[in-house]
Amino acid sequence: GEQRAKGPGNLIQLARAAGPALAAGPDAKGDGYVERMRKIAPDSPVTLAMLGDIATRQKQPREALRYYDRAFERAPSGTLAINRYRAGVAAGVASPEAPLTDWLRRNPGDLLATVALGEHYQARGDHAAAIRQYEAGLKASAQLARLLDKSAA
Repeated sequence: GEQRAKGPGNLIQLARAAGPALAAGPDAKGDGYVERMRKIAPDSPVTLAMLGDIATRQKQPREALRYYDRAFERAPSGTLAINRYRAGVAAGVASPEAPLTDWLRRNPGDLLATVALGEHYQARGDHAAAIRQYEAGLKASAQLARLLDKSAA
């Protein structure tokens, strides 16, 4: 019944279908899945992040940033920090790198966020800061490689 249709299992199924459909490009099918997710769980971080992805694709960076911010408040992640940064750059906000620096302060081993921040500094012409970030990324990458080697043994 109605309760089952609104259950978390249905949201997960919709998210699994929506992800590849959205990644494939502009498609009414992917947008339709996300719209159904919005009706079932409008405050779910997964729903909010996918709404941010749609807004990004539609070249609405301020709206995307609002969705990503709301998703991040509910379920912080490195991916959302990067999405918030990219939307902030596109929207022309002051200090678009703030989500990355805040995230990395709490999660210094996040390789993707580290590299994204390095790219920000490089694009801004701050090569010394970019090099520091890339070096931190290399260090994090080496630590990750050691952990993977240990877990494979």
